[in-house]
Amino acid sequence: VPFRSCFRYYLVLVDDFTRVSWVFLLRERSEVICILQKFIKERKTQFGLIVQNIRTDNALEFKSSILLQFYADHGIRPQYTCPHTSQQNGVAERKHRQLLNVTRTLMLHSHMPAYFWGDAILTA
Repeated sequence: VPFRSCFRYYLVLVDDFTRVSWVFLLRERSEVICILQKFIKERKTQFGLIVQNIRTDNALEFKSSILLQFYADHGIRPQYTCPHTSQQNGVAERKHRQLLNVTRTLMLHSHMPAYFWGDAILTA
C-alpha cells in the first residue's frame, strides 16, 4: 500500500555494535544508492565515524556499480548474505521484525488507514 506521500518501501540501517538503527522511507528501490552514500558521508562529517563494512542481502540495489565504486573509493567492504540465509544478517533481520511488529500494533490499535504505514514505521 503506497504511503500518502508516494513512499512504497523502507530501508533499515543498523549499527552492528551499538544496535542503533535508522529508518528511511523510499519511493523507489533505486533510492538506496543515494541514501547510503549520504548516510556514510554524514557519519564521517558529523561524528568522525568511518564505515568499514556493509552487510546486506543480495538485492540488486545493493550491488549496483555506482554503489560498488563508492565502497571502493571509501575503503568499505561489502558483505552479502548467502541466498535464503537471513540469519547471516541476524541483527538487521531482528530489527526489521521488531519494526514490523510495532508498526502493525500501532496501526491496529489506532485504527489508522493503511496508507499511514510510513508514519507508523517511523514512530516505531
